[in-house]
Amino acid sequence: MEYKTKWLNDGVKITLNGKSIIISNIIGGEASNPYTNEQLKGIIKIFFSEFDEIYKGDIYHQDGNVANPKLYKFISSETYKKYISKGKFQLGSLQYYREIENLKIKDRKEGLSHVILENKGHILNASVISGFDKYLFCASTGLDDMSFKKGNFGDYVMEIANVRSFSEAVSKSIGAKKWTVKKVFYSDYKAYKMIFQEDIGLDLNILFKPELVEKLITVSEMPSVFGKPYSFKPEEEIRIAFDLGKDVKKKCLQFHNPGLLDYIDIRKI
Repeated sequence: MEYKTKWLNDGVKITLNGKSIIISNIIGGEASNPYTNEQLKGIIKIFFSEFDEIYKGDIYHQDGNVANPKLYKFISSETYKKYISKGKFQLGSLQYYREIENLKIKDRKEGLSHVILENKGHILNASVISGFDKYLFCASTGLDDMSFKKGNFGDYVMEIANVRSFSEAVSKSIGAKKWTVKKVFYSDYKAYKMIFQEDIGLDLNILFKPELVEKLITVSEMPSVFGKPYSFKPEEEIRIAFDLGKDVKKKCLQFHNPGLLDYIDIRKI
């Protein structure tokens, strides 16, 4: 088992079997005396203090499962003519969207979240940065608010009706271990709670043991990868996250696969 720790300015980075998580704040307690929602909001605001002054949205992330989704990705005419029409595609990491210069799509909270684990009478609150093992394909769930989407992303739209076939083909091209598609949940809190009935060894005296780190990586995927601040809500985003099985090496991944065009209907709107 690979286990590495490295202290950074924003917390401790722990790498477990090739997958990393940065734990910035961790507080343990008893489930019989949990923080109230208002107290938890206060903790989260401290972690996110440099990002927001006004907080909107529900505190807890809700699952964005959707059956048989259809995706609509808005792109510019330049992107279509120079890249997509030639079968050239790009996927971005969470770090890419966190640091990109384009302010219309930049999200400094990409990958950040707050997770609460409850198990056998114990509770753990942790502010983390995760999702280092994934590349994203971002699209919209529909064609509502057309002027906003065209203004932010472009006046060409890629419609993908068979998301499963498209995702499988992309996974094969980039060597992804698995893929997940979900609607994005919008909240400035980006918090997610999970209660475990089986014993996960939530020993508050050993906070960074591998078993707990593994749970934090798994649980934080939902709010870190599929959660965005409330201000992005007009995007109506749906994401396909491609899991490479270990931390990705590049901020964005470019690849060539003309066969993907068989799953895409492209038109100017």
